[in-house]
Amino acid sequence: MPERLTLAQEQVLAIAPKPSAVISFFASLYIIATVLTNVEKRKKMYHRLMTALSFHSALQSVWFFWGTWAIPEGLVYLSAGTTTTCTAQGFLIQFSLVIPTYYSSLSVFAYFTMHSTAMNEAIHRVEPLVHGLLHVFPLASSIALQQIEMLNPNGPWCWIESFPPGCGKDTYPCVRGGGMSAEVAMWAFAGAPFFFMLFLSTVT
Repeated sequence: MPERLTLAQEQVLAIAPKPSAVISFFASLYIIATVLTNVEKRKKMYHRLMTALSFHSALQSVWFFWGTWAIPEGLVYLSAGTTTTCTAQGFLIQFSLVIPTYYSSLSVFAYFTMHSTAMNEAIHRVEPLVHGLLHVFPLASSIALQQIEMLNPNGPWCWIESFPPGCGKDTYPCVRGGGMSAEVAMWAFAGAPFFFMLFLSTVT
């Protein structure tokens, strides 16, 4: 079993994400308010995409601020939750993968806006469908991870990890998430999709 962190390390891990989460939350609200209070901005698809992105960013900030409070009580510093709260937090953090999908959509939108008037008009016509499609993988992957019990304590919050950490057929039995290694799950449900979206944003 991996060596447990010292109390000082656990305290830093539990507290450090909270200030940045607060800043991110209010910055996201500022963007949302700026668009919603401006009629001209609300008419533009770019700003509507930014509003949706900022909405999810604000929610993600809440999940990060929740931090170790969601982890089952007694496991780490400030942990006060249960397996249910941990699973819920992990589900919501995984669903926040919708944020990089929106970033990628902004790159694709900008590309077609500059290179094809017809395609730009077509994208505007199917905008509601675009918003819906951007949520498909984040939601599906969150449900899949919840079903295989792979949402467990992972650093300062709950996300993709087996429990106890390091468990498996080559080490010791898993209580949760033993059907797939945490490394494989991390790459399949987060790493590979993220790098694909990064590539898509780069080439467009």
